[in-house]
Amino acid sequence: MRPTVHGTEVDAQTRCVHYYSALDVIAIKMKCCGTYYACKDCHDALAGHAIEVWPLSGRYTSEVPCRVCGTVMSIQEYAEAARSEDVNDFFCDGLPFSRT
Repeated sequence: MRPTVHGTEVDAQTRCVHYYSALDVIAIKMKCCGTYYACKDCHDALAGHAIEVWPLSGRYTSEVPCRVCGTVMSIQEYAEAARSEDVNDFFCDGLPFSRT
């Protein structure tokens, strides 16, 4: 079962008013409240409390689901892929496109 994702004008694949490209299809389970948001900006706008960053010790828990294929990445996996020089590392196999 896929979690409910909160945010501002969130579509079925979790794009929001802050992140809305075809590639913006993940949600993030926030450390501070355990609620999934489309992005940190949606959390800041709607949660009513300050965001809490995941500690290094918690970055290996699976908290970032892809809303296209359902793959769930850990915070660490997502962060590493986002920093990768090979932009295709950022996308799961379920996405039918890449940036190359």
